[in-house]
Amino acid sequence: MSTRLRHIVLACGALAPEVARARAGLGLGPGISDPGGMAAFDLDHEVLLLGSAYLEIVAPLGGGAQTPAARFLARGGPGGYMLDLQVPDLEAVLERAARLGLAPVLRDEYRGNQICQLHPRDFGTLLEVDQIAGSRDWHWDAEFPAALRAVEHARPVGVVLAVPDPEPMAERWASVFGGSREGGDSMVRLEGCSVSFVASGGGRPGLRSVDVVVPGDHPLSEVEIAGVVFRRAAGPA
Repeated sequence: MSTRLRHIVLACGALAPEVARARAGLGLGPGISDPGGMAAFDLDHEVLLLGSAYLEIVAPLGGGAQTPAARFLARGGPGGYMLDLQVPDLEAVLERAARLGLAPVLRDEYRGNQICQLHPRDFGTLLEVDQIAGSRDWHWDAEFPAALRAVEHARPVGVVLAVPDPEPMAERWASVFGGSREGGDSMVRLEGCSVSFVASGGGRPGLRSVDVVVPGDHPLSEVEIAGVVFRRAAGPA
């Protein structure tokens, strides 16, 4: 297995309207949540199945004004808060990052799996990188019933990140995660998904849009969810 995009996190001020927009706009089924666990971080959330990945939407609780997500919202409103990649060998990723002078801001374990987080300044967005132990495919797979998984869902095949210097950032991603450079010098191809970089200019850096493949009869053209545009891809990746 090579590097895969497995988790997109959006931050917003009010959770319910954005979850409803995501479910209606992308044709997604019911999600899961962990209110008790997330309350420890002063956050509310819902996790939705997005094909081979997951879409999580988070919102600060009333007392969460000093949480990272609340500060993110205060700086620029709703938007793409984090991407999460699954890799076969986390230590190898961190060794390649270290050769570029880059270090994780967090090392931890989640549900028995080794994870780390990399700084938005270094990778264009807050970036979590996870290595899944054993035969499990992802942290939450067992929490979504097989009947829901059997239904064809929208799935991400491309994300666009706004950064100050697109070409050097694409080179960094390719060097650290082993992706191939495509589309000139500003796109990296991971397993099943591309990561494209555009100049942020005076705008907010970070996740701008997500390209999704949807079932053929789905009416999606594009929908904005928590400040991020999800648009229908031209075809399968």
